[in-house]
Amino acid sequence: GWRLGRGNVSRVPEALERLVRSRADRLSPASREAIVAASVLGEEVGRSALGAVSELGAEFDDALAELVSAGLLTEARSQPEPLYRFRHALIREATYHGLLRSQRRQLHARAAWDLEARAPDRLEEVAAVLGHHFAAAGEDDRAVHYLEMAGDHAARAFANEEAIASYRQALAVTDGELAPGGPGQEAVGPARSDIAVELCEKLASVLLLIDRFGEARAAALAGLARVRPENAQQAARLQYLLGIIEFQDRRFDAALAAHDAAQELIGPVGL
Repeated sequence: GWRLGRGNVSRVPEALERLVRSRADRLSPASREAIVAASVLGEEVGRSALGAVSELGAEFDDALAELVSAGLLTEARSQPEPLYRFRHALIREATYHGLLRSQRRQLHARAAWDLEARAPDRLEEVAAVLGHHFAAAGEDDRAVHYLEMAGDHAARAFANEEAIASYRQALAVTDGELAPGGPGQEAVGPARSDIAVELCEKLASVLLLIDRFGEARAAALAGLARVRPENAQQAARLQYLLGIIEFQDRRFDAALAAHDAAQELIGPVGL
């Protein structure tokens, strides 16, 4: 009953947003809370997840029935658990954009903690969704943890594009780009810096695997730029990886220079 919605959606036109809000204003208070909770969960929403995030209790069933009757949600399936879908994606987007920042953070936090509790045996499968919700809730450490887990899980299954997307999202969180308050809200400490280097290495490795040499090179160089001076081993691994990237891209002089740099850091390495 969980589905990650599209990222980077364009802003809903103001007139359409007002129209959606006017329809929501005619709903009962409980139904308004339910539609707001649904907008945080995505375009398709499981009944149990919606109940947990809305926290409506005894009013939940009536609120859900009202949303279906009003044409805002439709029942996509009834078994094994009812799954609801927004009648149109723009309804969800307009509702979500109308939330205060504090509301978004609170609801994303509820969604994340509820999903984590419901799926202890399949965290890898839902890691990308958990990372998305924790990032939107401002829980950066947990967001990075789950986004990296999602990237690792996808990489092992050779779902390379999914792995790349997850690693890049995790890096964006370490840089504060996905923080609810925007970029630059929190300085990157040593521990997070080391995690960012590891993410760059993993990202570069996946990009190398699919022959996207320019992007792989950029990821490896980004990792090298983040390495702390005392972490010679991290720097050497990235230099060695950079050498492989350059060799595969037939840039032999650059490959030799990278391996020379790795050798200077930790001793002889082989091509």
